[in-house]
Amino acid sequence: MRTVASPRIAIHWSLDLSLEGFLFETLRELIEEPSEQALRFIDHLKRNQEEHSFKTKRGVINLIDSRRTKYYIPLGVTLSHLGLIGSNLKKLIRTKVVNKQLEELAPSMNLTDLEVIFELLPLEIQKIHYFARRREFEAHMEYEGDELDLLGFYLDNGFNIGDTEYARDAVMNLSLKSKELDPYFVGTSEGKSVVKPELAMTKWWKDLLIAISNKKTDGWVEIGFILLNSTKEDQTKFEGMFKELMLRVKKGKVDKLHNWVMFASGPERRRYLIAGYPYTTTEKDVRNGVMGEIISDENFREARGCVVIGVQTDRLDYPCSVLARRVSTNLFDTLTLQQSLRQHECETINHSKPCG
Repeated sequence: MRTVASPRIAIHWSLDLSLEGFLFETLRELIEEPSEQALRFIDHLKRNQEEHSFKTKRGVINLIDSRRTKYYIPLGVTLSHLGLIGSNLKKLIRTKVVNKQLEELAPSMNLTDLEVIFELLPLEIQKIHYFARRREFEAHMEYEGDELDLLGFYLDNGFNIGDTEYARDAVMNLSLKSKELDPYFVGTSEGKSVVKPELAMTKWWKDLLIAISNKKTDGWVEIGFILLNSTKEDQTKFEGMFKELMLRVKKGKVDKLHNWVMFASGPERRRYLIAGYPYTTTEKDVRNGVMGEIISDENFREARGCVVIGVQTDRLDYPCSVLARRVSTNLFDTLTLQQSLRQHECETINHSKPCG
């Protein structure tokens, strides 16, 4: 006899090797095979740095220029709802349902769950950040919950939970987070007007992301990704410090010619830096030079990515006047709990661009 237990169900049956084999084989087909396809496709794109053309059965042609692509996120999409099983690859590995290492597997989710994610995360950069961080979160954390539980938790904090993510003795029970999404979907299905759940962030942060997403200037994905690695509470603190400094700069109550505030988000191994630079100069070369100096700051050198938000104080452009970023980035964390090694040497290069 065998008892199989999960947080939500307990099943007791007579051992039937054929049934067990069928179940395991089905799970492998739904998780291992899509993972292999996704990772093989990524490998193909990396090895062949060119513009690729793929024609679908409907005759639509998808173009992918892998010469300009630095980051890839594997994802398997199924028509079957796997619930708790599909949202935690580590459990499948431990129970030997799959015979792969975590790095050899891609997260697998149901098509309906994918549609929910797309509806509640309207900006492209939010979707990218969710899928990237969801894979890392699943690898680092011990948790109970399905895909929509993970989404509900993400809306609270963007998976920004500090060093807790890497604590080997931390376990999170997220199994009721999806219930917080139910009022919206039940209400809208009944024709009621219900406030849509959204990622927690300040209005200014949200408007920055919208402006970046609308303009899509060079580096907009990296900038948006870095901004999303912060909690609403930290955004509020940074915005308060930035506004205070802007007021002092505008009134001339500062000791230095150029001043800025810096904000470090994330734990040490997943550190991103954001700076706020209020300026009075109208000379772009001077402004860009200062922003380059900020990016070259020693505090920035160990960061995975950095962004400078500039606002010209006599114009008060909203949400900002200009953005600068470091070209060299290392945005994605490793999937192991072991401290990742530095994978790049920091370049003191900045690209500045108008904001909004």
